[in-house]
Amino acid sequence: MLHLENGDSKIISANGDAKILNSDGVLVGVQKENELVYNNDLKSKRLVYNELYIPFGKTFQLVLSDGTKVYLNSGSSLKFPVKFIKGNKRMVFLSGEAYFEVKPLLVAKKKAPFQVQTELQTIEVLGTAFNVNAYINASVCYTTLVRGKVQFSAPNVEAITLLPGEQAVVSSRGIEKRAV
Repeated sequence: MLHLENGDSKIISANGDAKILNSDGVLVGVQKENELVYNNDLKSKRLVYNELYIPFGKTFQLVLSDGTKVYLNSGSSLKFPVKFIKGNKRMVFLSGEAYFEVKPLLVAKKKAPFQVQTELQTIEVLGTAFNVNAYINASVCYTTLVRGKVQFSAPNVEAITLLPGEQAVVSSRGIEKRAV
């Protein structure tokens, strides 16, 4: 199920093809089977969000407008900008589990950070691959780094940096960093 910025909802069939239009009727994305790819050529200067819900028992792939690939697991949802706006943070909101392959992005010769917000944590990356397991109402959340480097933070806890092969575990006891 895809919730659009104008309040409309669209059922996305895992084996279907569809065009995703914004409220002005402009093509912003294309779906082919179990992958939804957002358009990087959109000339929007307004930050608007769509939200994709994946039912239990299904998975889905999403390519964000900056080229970042997101593999969503069952029972997950991701709220994301239709188009990342230059000068704004690249921020998405996750409930559930997703594997991210973040596309490095240079703005004014500096890498533009990418952030994943969950109920309990914030993960900031510059270009990397990692998995986040943060189902709503879960007592423990996991972030596992495959490659690159991420800075990980949670409320009332000092930020930590993960290196490849490390995992941050957030629970009622705080944050634990461990090798995986």
